[in-house]
Amino acid sequence: LNIYASYYGGTSVTSTSYDVGGLVGLSSGALNVVNAYVEKSGGSVAVQGTYNVGGIVGNASSTFSLTSNADSATYGTQLSPYSKANVTGTTAIVNTGYVNVGGLAGYVAGTSTITGANVSVGTITGAGHSVGGFVGNQAGTATISDSSVSSSIVSTGSNVGGLIGSGNTVTLTN
Repeated sequence: LNIYASYYGGTSVTSTSYDVGGLVGLSSGALNVVNAYVEKSGGSVAVQGTYNVGGIVGNASSTFSLTSNADSATYGTQLSPYSKANVTGTTAIVNTGYVNVGGLAGYVAGTSTITGANVSVGTITGAGHSVGGFVGNQAGTATISDSSVSSSIVSTGSNVGGLIGSGNTVTLTN
C-alpha cells in the first residue's frame, strides 16, 4: 500500500476494537507513506482503539516506511511526516497484557524505516504493555533518523519508552 501526499484532519478515528490508525488500521502488505500526516481538529480524542493503535497505522503486519521526499508529481509537496493526534489504547490483548500504542505505529511485525518524522501531541496512552513515542511494539528491525517526539507517554504496563515501547533491533540516528 502506497500513500503519497495525504492527510487526515478530522476530529477523531475511534473504534471499540483493535488495529486502529490515523491513516491505516491494518496493513497486511508493505506500507509506504510519503509526505503524509495526521492532525486532529478539535476534541480531545483523536485516534483510539483497544490495542494496536497508532497515529499513522495501527498494525503494520509487514514492512512500514514513513519518509519525506522531494517535491514531485508522484509524492506531492515535500514535508516532514507527522502526527498531532492524541493516541489511546484502552484494553490490552487477552492473556498477554500488550496494548501496542505508538505515536506513529502501534505494532510493526517487519522492518520499519522512519525518516524526518515528528510526533507532537498531548499524550500517547496505553492500558497495558508496549507504549512508545514512535512505535509501541517493533517486532522486526527499525531504523529511525532525523525524527523527534515531544509528547507525554503514559502506560499502566511495562515496556514504555519515549521513542520505542518494545523493540527487537532498533537503530536511532540524529
